[in-house]
Amino acid sequence: MKLKVIVFFLFILGLTAVRGQEENPFISFDIPSQNLLKFNRFLINPTFSTVREDNSYINLYHRNQWIQFEDSPEVYLASYSGRVGDRTGLGLGLYQQNLGVITNFGILANYAYGVRLTDRINLTFGFNVSFFSSGLDTGEIFPGMPDPALASIEDSSLLSFQPGFNLSLGSFDFGLYAENLFDYNLRTSESVTDFNEKTFSGHLMYTRKFKNSSGIFENGRFSALARGRKQGDRDVNLSGSLIVDLPKLGWIQGGYDDFFGASAGIGFNLTKRLSLGYTIEKGLNDGIQNLGTTHELTFAYSFQPNLTDDRVELNEEELDDLAQLEEKIQEKDEVIASKDEELAQIKKNLEENNMILAELILKQDSLERAVNKDIEKRFYNLIKTMKRGQPANNTAVARNDNNRNRTNTKNRPTFSNQPRNINVVSTSSYNDDDFILAAKANNIRQRTIKNLQGVDGGYYLIVNVYSQKTNGRFYRDKFVNKLRNDGLDPDYFLNTRNNLNYVYLKRFDNWQDAIAAYKSDLNNTYTDDMWIMNVQNESTLRYADRDTRPSSTAKRGDESRKTAITARKPAGDKQRVTSPATKTPPVNNTGRVVNRPGDIRKENTDRVNAPNKTNSRITANDKGQSNTGSPVKKSTVTPKSDKDAVASNVDEKSEDEIRNQYSNSTSRKRKQAKKGKIVNIASLDEGYYIIANVFAVPSNATRFVDKLKKQGLDAAYFVNPENNYRYVYLKKHSSWNSALASYYSNLNDSYFEDIWIMRVNTDYIL
Repeated sequence: MKLKVIVFFLFILGLTAVRGQEENPFISFDIPSQNLLKFNRFLINPTFSTVREDNSYINLYHRNQWIQFEDSPEVYLASYSGRVGDRTGLGLGLYQQNLGVITNFGILANYAYGVRLTDRINLTFGFNVSFFSSGLDTGEIFPGMPDPALASIEDSSLLSFQPGFNLSLGSFDFGLYAENLFDYNLRTSESVTDFNEKTFSGHLMYTRKFKNSSGIFENGRFSALARGRKQGDRDVNLSGSLIVDLPKLGWIQGGYDDFFGASAGIGFNLTKRLSLGYTIEKGLNDGIQNLGTTHELTFAYSFQPNLTDDRVELNEEELDDLAQLEEKIQEKDEVIASKDEELAQIKKNLEENNMILAELILKQDSLERAVNKDIEKRFYNLIKTMKRGQPANNTAVARNDNNRNRTNTKNRPTFSNQPRNINVVSTSSYNDDDFILAAKANNIRQRTIKNLQGVDGGYYLIVNVYSQKTNGRFYRDKFVNKLRNDGLDPDYFLNTRNNLNYVYLKRFDNWQDAIAAYKSDLNNTYTDDMWIMNVQNESTLRYADRDTRPSSTAKRGDESRKTAITARKPAGDKQRVTSPATKTPPVNNTGRVVNRPGDIRKENTDRVNAPNKTNSRITANDKGQSNTGSPVKKSTVTPKSDKDAVASNVDEKSEDEIRNQYSNSTSRKRKQAKKGKIVNIASLDEGYYIIANVFAVPSNATRFVDKLKKQGLDAAYFVNPENNYRYVYLKKHSSWNSALASYYSNLNDSYFEDIWIMRVNTDYIL
């Protein structure tokens, strides 16, 4: 028993942190922090509760130092630390530290606050405060044998204040920490240490996030820390450590300290919130290498507060600017809301007009089919008469044809011999009463929104909504990636009215399929909350693509008719029969359109002719002449020819052959071209346009065209009357295959930025 007492007092005298000369011995607050790279980082520097920190933690920590040494030092710590605001970090802990037979028990608190100096420089201040009781554990000295002399020794109450700061420069951090700048013994009313006995530490840290990574490296980061610690008149103690943190898996760490030796640690994220870590440390100095290894165990519960990624990036002026901007947006929203009733009435009138126009078109086509049937019947009778060898009254035929042409020209709109198919948007698409009733019957949450710019109409299966702000986009992408990892194919669109992103699993053309998918949990692939959004966009009544043009069969029929008439009639009647066709050509209704706004048509005419002004021709409408009573003529401008861009036999090759041939002859291989939506523009020649960019502001389009011309490219732009956007193009082709050759050859190695192919048609009606 005496030997144990002697060993105890020798150990007390050997530790400078222990005040063995005092009447009442105690130890100062000094928890080894060289391995605290993941949790409780504020013990390294008080600013680390907010610097480079994304989460908040509740942590249980135990350190058993030099386990082969009897009564070895131990630390028990239960703490909370992390960010509580965009600029503020807090920490709070309850701890017990055992050093031989002396025990410390107390609480510690942390606070940190950051400000921005420049765009890349942030300054953060912080401090730790600890209040604890330190004294002898008499039960450890003489277990079962109380000693009145030792029982009279009172515990000491101590208060410690430890300030620090950190300066962030991009990915680097530099800081200083006064670990016992103010330490006060409340029992003796004296300072524990003189200034020349104070402990100071400094650090240099580099942190790099794994950007654009996927898999286990997604949202991961690497951090390296170098630290120097000066304790009183002792030599500077150096240490270094690094950690690789992978949120989807866990973390690994390693380090070295001049006094404590080498360490290595590993941790696992058991769930999204629960983590378990272990660190082992081995002394390498002669004085402590025989004392055994040190073990650290940590268990943490983490959560991510609803904070921005900017942390201290926003100052007060910027916040005021954002507030003013939000007020302006709110005022504009109020003005827009006041016009909703007027817009609703306009939309109602437009729907009624569309219905009337659709009925007129159907009646017109019915009349055209009747006329075509009559013409075909007469032609059949004529051919039948010729085959029988009966003389035909060619003069009468010519006269009838001539009269028929005059009648068609004056008394009614002209028609082609090929009937047209018409895509009519039914007004029932705007009547969502059935959908609303079905949704209510199935207890499905739904919402209808009209005229959402840039979004296709239909029924969307919505699973989440996020703000367009930085933090919202971060969580949106995180949620979308999670769904994709689960085997789903999600997507999202932006509602520019409320600045919200809607994440959806699938889009449906009709509400029956959407409700069926909802009730089946999308074929049992998604069981969380979801709802249906009905997007209703105004559609334009158009002729179906290519159906307005006379078919090749009809053309061949006309030619056969002319050939048959010419072959069977007498030679003397040749001029008399063909003269009506010569004076009055057959009417082709391919280009019949309703007049578009004159300014857009004129701008297209001017801009398309810009690269080749010698071929510029302006229609009568562009010159200000009236177009009443006559159909609008299509622009006769011929944009840049494609004869020099492709081989003469390119139309005879398949798409794969074209891609292989031209992709291998250029330095940049492009993705496979796709046939996109056909755009109808009356004032522009039909064809396939190589598009380089799209602009809403005319001046931006002009500047971009001028830039391309300085690079030696013959660029121009045209206006799409559907959205009033300017489409800058580099070349126009008459066939899809020749456009593919220019696309895959990068326009003969002259342009390597992003391009795409747009098909322009001229047959449409409003």
